Amino acid sequence: MQNPSSTCPRCQSPIPADAPGGICPSCALLGVAEPTDPAQAAAGGVPTLEELAAAFPEYEVLEIIGHGGMGVVFKVRQPRLDRLVALKILPPALAAQPGFAERFTREARALARLAHPHIVAVYDFGERAGFYYLLMEFVNGVNLRQAMRAGVTPEQALGLVPRICEALQFAHDRGVLHRDIKPENILLDTAGTPKLADFGIAKMAGDTAAVTGLTATGAALGTAAYMAPEQIEKPSTVDHRADIYSLGVVLYEMLTGELPLGRFAAPSEKSQVGRGVDDVVLRALEKERDRRQQSAREMRTEVEHATQGGRPLMAPQPGTTRTNGIGPKRAPAHPGEKDLGFAYLFWFLLGVCGGHKFYLGKTGWGFLYLFTGGLFFFGWFVDLFTLPLQVRCANEEIRNRPPVLPGAAPDPWPQRIFVLLLALIALPLAIIGVGLVVPMIFSRTSHRPPTQHVAEPAMKPVAIVTAERAPFVGQFSQGSIELVSVAPHPSGDRLGWHMNGIPATEGPFVNRGSKRGAGRSEQAYEFVFRTRNLPSDASTLSWQLPRSTGWSSGDFCALAAQPENPLGDHPVIAATFRENLHSADVRVGVALGSWETLMESGPGNSIERTIAHGGEDWHITQASTVESKNGATIVTYASPSRKNWQTRVAAVLADGREIAPSFSSMLNEQSEWRFDHLPLESVQQFRFQARPYQWVEFRDVALTPAP
Repeated sequence: MQNPSSTCPRCQSPIPADAPGGICPSCALLGVAEPTDPAQAAAGGVPTLEELAAAFPEYEVLEIIGHGGMGVVFKVRQPRLDRLVALKILPPALAAQPGFAERFTREARALARLAHPHIVAVYDFGERAGFYYLLMEFVNGVNLRQAMRAGVTPEQALGLVPRICEALQFAHDRGVLHRDIKPENILLDTAGTPKLADFGIAKMAGDTAAVTGLTATGAALGTAAYMAPEQIEKPSTVDHRADIYSLGVVLYEMLTGELPLGRFAAPSEKSQVGRGVDDVVLRALEKERDRRQQSAREMRTEVEHATQGGRPLMAPQPGTTRTNGIGPKRAPAHPGEKDLGFAYLFWFLLGVCGGHKFYLGKTGWGFLYLFTGGLFFFGWFVDLFTLPLQVRCANEEIRNRPPVLPGAAPDPWPQRIFVLLLALIALPLAIIGVGLVVPMIFSRTSHRPPTQHVAEPAMKPVAIVTAERAPFVGQFSQGSIELVSVAPHPSGDRLGWHMNGIPATEGPFVNRGSKRGAGRSEQAYEFVFRTRNLPSDASTLSWQLPRSTGWSSGDFCALAAQPENPLGDHPVIAATFRENLHSADVRVGVALGSWETLMESGPGNSIERTIAHGGEDWHITQASTVESKNGATIVTYASPSRKNWQTRVAAVLADGREIAPSFSSMLNEQSEWRFDHLPLESVQQFRFQARPYQWVEFRDVALTPAP
């Protein structure tokens, strides 16, 4: 439907002639970008926490977590089941308006039909003390809009869509249409599982009630930027294919960061995805619904096929030209490219076998295999490196010539000749490289593998300890640490050895902490340390073992003669390494010094910020703050873990004093901080703080005693 006016009545900007439904693209984008603000909801007659607590005495009402045209969502706790749930309330002022109560009832009826792992579950529904309410599953996480602001990769986007399609197909099979698919209505929990929410404008099959009046005050039935053309022009004829169009808009926005308004580009022109993904997205965005995917199941199948198991195709796919108003061209695929890839891999494996034979002294066929395998692997690398150039050349060639006739095989030889020329130029370099590098690698008489060092972490060690002389002590800025003994694990009644392989004079020691089981082709060891003069507020020790196959930090160890008396300054770690490894590097770190505040926030806030610190971007979110029944304050944060930084949350009182947490726990990137005997009303603010680790590196620690 074309807007009769050429300018937008809201922003006075020109409306493009091909804008869908005559909607102003600028205003549509602005409306979508505006986040929900619970504080604004509070100003619109939303019930207070005290009013809800009086109306729902069986629940603990904690905070507002969302607000929209249908009502307000509160985070509450069910003490009997000890779980968090979401309570959606339709304010009395809105419930009194015509159509609002019916629309709220429709959401409850729609969700009550749907029990699916990717749809928000409904637990209860009714009316109490003038409040229409819906008790739903609480999804601990963010919505897709917030995730997109943090950054969603093409792989993540294409991995989410099939699961959303499952939820939509489940709803469609039961006669329920969503009709408001958008990033705000797709929730993601901490594991990244999508949950479809807000069926407030769902249309049930066989329902004869008028749906055109079930809208929020002054709002259209849905969100304009995500609505199918028929949903704007003829809302009474909408069917399940409108949801497919909306999901296509969401997928396009996740891939490109833009909405498909006007003459939009194909996703592959703005994102690292292949032409197969273009086919799926552009088909979902067809104006005529008969040309879209005819079911969510069909869209899911196409996405999975186009991504080959969840990874977006980087090479162009063969196909015919289709414009959809923007005219993307389809470049031909190279028929022999996959076969050449298998050939390169085969010769590379032969090269590995040949290198092993050459290393063992069988220089004849081994050297031939090594040379040819390395050469073919180098050719494959050149082919892969020049693939973007090949694709660009193929696209340019197609743009400048008539379309390929159906059934005609595209000509790959211009690109192949180009790659062949590059390989011929690189051939002398490959021969020289093999001739120089191979003797240097395999001229050793000993089969002991050389010591390998991983890349230095972001923070360099304050001290490096080598095996040249004892004692093996590394100095922190305050205090020191000594590597006392290395021994087989689990502990026995025999002495270990120093890091230079010489038998140790102290011990034997008993590991009083956790044990580490060794698997096949592995050996387990214990490293016993001694700390001296560390300050009382220093952190516990942290470890980095670059070549270890697994490790577990233990408690303090004890002398074997007195296993009941732990040595309070002798921490121990158990670790496994592969067999026949003679030495390894061990890093030991401790966080010292004062705390640096990165973010301050009030006790009632739920905020997220990105802060530059230590050469990295820290994305910090204060998720929730509650007070337990025993008077303890509990605050939850989300922030990526940093191996070179220790973090904590401190509570600040009215007099400016900082209170350290009594207990903390972390699961993935979410941490919980508890302050015992500290009521929430006593807290003025919270401070998210960090301090760096200092590292001491023990290099070339012997894993076998000297003979």
